[in-house]
Amino acid sequence: MLAGLLHAAAFALAFPPYDLWPLAYIALIPIVLLALRTSSRPKAVLSVWLTSTLSWLWVQRWLIEVTGPGYVVLCIAQGAFPALFVWMLATLRPRGGRPVVPGLTNVLLVPLLWVAAEMLRGSPIFLTGYPWFFLAHPLIAQPVLCQGADLLGTYFVSFTAAMFAGLLADVLTLPLFRNGRLTLTVRVSMALFVTAQAFVLGYGMYRLRQTDRIEREASAVTVAAVQTNLPQNNKQTWTLEQQFEDFAHFIELTHLVADPGTGRAQADLVVWPETMVPGLALNVEAMRETRRFEQQIGRPLRGVTFFHDALVELARSLGAPLLVGASAVDNLQYSTETKTDAQGNETITPDWKWDARYNSALVFDAQGRLSDIRYDKIHRTPFGEVIPIAHRWPAAQQWLLNLGAHGMKFDLAAGHDFTRLEVPVDADARERLLVGTPICFESTMPYVCRLLARPSGKAPADVLVNLTNDGWFGSIYGGREQHLQIGRFRCIENRVPMVRAANTGVSAAIDSAGRIIQMGPNIPGSRPTWNAEGVMMATVRLDYRRPLYGRLGDAFGWFCLAASAALVVWAIFAGRRREAKGDQTS
Repeated sequence: MLAGLLHAAAFALAFPPYDLWPLAYIALIPIVLLALRTSSRPKAVLSVWLTSTLSWLWVQRWLIEVTGPGYVVLCIAQGAFPALFVWMLATLRPRGGRPVVPGLTNVLLVPLLWVAAEMLRGSPIFLTGYPWFFLAHPLIAQPVLCQGADLLGTYFVSFTAAMFAGLLADVLTLPLFRNGRLTLTVRVSMALFVTAQAFVLGYGMYRLRQTDRIEREASAVTVAAVQTNLPQNNKQTWTLEQQFEDFAHFIELTHLVADPGTGRAQADLVVWPETMVPGLALNVEAMRETRRFEQQIGRPLRGVTFFHDALVELARSLGAPLLVGASAVDNLQYSTETKTDAQGNETITPDWKWDARYNSALVFDAQGRLSDIRYDKIHRTPFGEVIPIAHRWPAAQQWLLNLGAHGMKFDLAAGHDFTRLEVPVDADARERLLVGTPICFESTMPYVCRLLARPSGKAPADVLVNLTNDGWFGSIYGGREQHLQIGRFRCIENRVPMVRAANTGVSAAIDSAGRIIQMGPNIPGSRPTWNAEGVMMATVRLDYRRPLYGRLGDAFGWFCLAASAALVVWAIFAGRRREAKGDQTS
């Protein structure tokens, strides 16, 4: 229990808001030594599961306001992965027994197994994936340690961090000296560790210098991210009257990007956060059908075309393209219901339906024209927009929602294509930005950002723009900062800058080396980074390097998972053979 508690405490303190990043190197040591020395695997596994669950209950406490039952279930599930790591390590390195693979030192085995557990937890194969709180993430406080992510992904950075616990395990559990000299195994372990860390530092310094050199000569784009401050509980009960009031305020806030003299935007692109445009749907097809229906009934539909028309006027007045988060629907169909009251007066009530509704990113050009090309969010947030597995049966999903998060409704479909948006940034539309727009949770999913930023056989994106609503975090700053922290790795992996427009914060601009250029609103004046509104104006430099990660993706993580699974299966069958042989001998 003590080992588990030490691990849980170090793990939690390594992440925001505490940011004691060196603890990332230390957090695994207690449970590694426990796995290697325990005489009871079940007790070790259960102890680590319990204490890790406590750690998750602390770092994920913002979920209490969203879903109490779901919060507990998620934390218990996430706490199982360190316990799985302990079980695998104890199986492969049994106390008092021969290691399953002689010569495989802990300096390699420990990071292999830990990355396997992270891969299983973070990949879509387990409940659509939850790649938060990786061992690598706190190290972004020192970007030089993380540049290797452009080779083999964030999992590689976790691997090199976990090597320290493996080295210490070799030094503390293996014979150190023989005939007055360090044993060969310990020497090999030390050599592997020193070589790996020297590579990490050397490659990191090389890439940072290269990035600085490229940025001095690279093209630049200035982006204005409007940071709204609409609490999530307000948005869940957003009345039409409140939508009009908040939308008018968003428009007023956006005009802060304009030059006082000309009224024109001082940015190449203006961005609103995720789903901050109210209304039924904003996409071109929906607007076309809505206007046809309005002509049919002879009056406008309040709160439908109004928001679209206001954004058209906003883009025209600013003279800059506007990228917004809004709903889009397929095959919108209107109908009417006529009711007659006691006095014989008829009331026509409109109704509508659609085939699918999406969480989308859409763009207006500087002349106010809405593009018919949009990005629909593909990877829906688990337990926030979809319940994994249960979503296949809508009735079952809604029953679970009523049980664990009463009042919420999951009716968003998943997008189909990793569409990038072409944003014209000059008057005659000859110069265009190719923008990838991961929405909210998608910035934490490596495969989504890779396919938006550096798809095979296609032109690389100029910049990633992360539209997000971080109001879900409520009063918890750590969750917001961790969301930003993870996004910084996407910039390194793909060598592409990112701009985050976040409702309630933290809005930020990040360069292609994962370094923060601007954090929080800077118009008007310097503003708090979160739970504050304003505009974050930042200039990012474009980077067209083609990193190895763009071709390999998370192959390194998958390798660690496959290798770990093979080793564990081998260990189990080898153990059974030894037991059978012992019975025959007896």
